[in-house]
Amino acid sequence: MADHSRRLAATVKAATAVLPAGSATVRVQTPLPPVSVDRRELEQVLAAMVRSAWRRTLPGARVLVQARAVGPDRLQIRVADRGPSVALEARPWLLANLRGADGGALSHRLTLEDNPGGGLVHVLTLPVAPGQFSAAVPQRSRSRR
Repeated sequence: MADHSRRLAATVKAATAVLPAGSATVRVQTPLPPVSVDRRELEQVLAAMVRSAWRRTLPGARVLVQARAVGPDRLQIRVADRGPSVALEARPWLLANLRGADGGALSHRLTLEDNPGGGLVHVLTLPVAPGQFSAAVPQRSRSRR
């Protein structure tokens, strides 16, 4: 596993460490490209996403945390809960609480989606470091003219 994949996996593991044992499933795709973000801010936003998902998860259900490349220039961290849905009009309030008072640049890359199995998915989309591409994401082939 590349260093950046290991670091991201460690960051995800640290964010889920506050949850009761066995209450989270973590899936980190490897290899992952390095991302252009402040690590401390990433830790804070990810911890807020995990706490929010855990508060909403029904008893006996698990929080699912996934990190994967989604194209040659983006990486997503998705934190899914199995709780009740949130009305569309209440989502801006939930996002504002997740972003916190400082509203760091990274938190503005955070969105919410419906979880097809019930609940919400917190989605954090991050830019890949300039000049870096994931081997896990096929590049478009260029045709010669």
